[in-house]
Amino acid sequence: MAAVGLITGLGALTAPTHAEQPATPDPLTMAKSSSSSSISAAATLKSNKGKKLRVALSASSGSSGGFLAVSLVDKAGEQHSWSFKVPKKTLKLNGKGKGKLVTKKIKPFGKIKITIKPAKKWKATKCKGKLISKKRPLKITGLFQFDSKSAWGKVGGKKVKFKGGQLVKFTGKDGSACAKGGDGGDGGDGDKCPTASASWASYVGGQGMSSQWNIGASQTTLMASRTVNLAKPKGAVRSDFRSAVVPVPTTTAGESISMAVKSKGAVTGTATLTSATGYAIPRPCAGGKSYEETFWYDVAYQNGTKPLAMKMSAYGAIKLPNSSGTAVIQMRSNAS
Repeated sequence: MAAVGLITGLGALTAPTHAEQPATPDPLTMAKSSSSSSISAAATLKSNKGKKLRVALSASSGSSGGFLAVSLVDKAGEQHSWSFKVPKKTLKLNGKGKGKLVTKKIKPFGKIKITIKPAKKWKATKCKGKLISKKRPLKITGLFQFDSKSAWGKVGGKKVKFKGGQLVKFTGKDGSACAKGGDGGDGGDGDKCPTASASWASYVGGQGMSSQWNIGASQTTLMASRTVNLAKPKGAVRSDFRSAVVPVPTTTAGESISMAVKSKGAVTGTATLTSATGYAIPRPCAGGKSYEETFWYDVAYQNGTKPLAMKMSAYGAIKLPNSSGTAVIQMRSNAS
């Protein structure tokens, strides 16, 4: 059975684009069981520690209660996000989208008291004649004070002006029938033939790392994430993320994947991923061709003398503990 050897160096950092604004779900891919409203907006603020941060705010209210999220991102792409369970009445909006977001329920991280006003007309999304959702730009201003409880310090003030404000209202009707279909490129006859590629991922103890690259490319991105359940307030969760562009691994013979990073940059240390068993699956694709997809499951993850780590300026580096069976490896061949 074929396997892969990886030698990974360090390149420049890229900020994850998804971190700049909380994602708004696509209503056509969601079978909403009840009506709900959600808002999102962003601002660039300087913390009391002199750090320039991209701040994203989102909140929702529906039959299942309320939800609030705050995300902070620095210029290197390091991201920290907090999610809070809040009362349904935290976000109050009338039929036109005018209202307020007020809460002290996110203590000890801060408080919010902002005013929400509609800025432009509604834009509706329908599925087979049924109204699924509608969106409207917003003006969002007011008191926003947030303490990261880290070296990043506190951000906000009494009169923060957010940009890109948007309201999304779901009607509760199922729009999944109008979602873009397909089998996800997993081998259905007629799918476009993929480029030869390789990837690995490991997740254990609330921390994860992964990388994916096309064979023959010169660079790839190593991503690291961490999820932490917070003591206060009840049900609060913090998520950490950072990525770094690195030279792609090289392919060798053998039954294991190994990585070696030698740099003083964002990624340091070494680790080895090992698995003796791979499962090859033939996949048909366009033009009567086929390619082979090989999976290695139950892959062991072993750090070197200096553990593989993604540096973080807040909350410490992300490191995966030694583990057995927590990683996966995948390879795709060229079509023929």
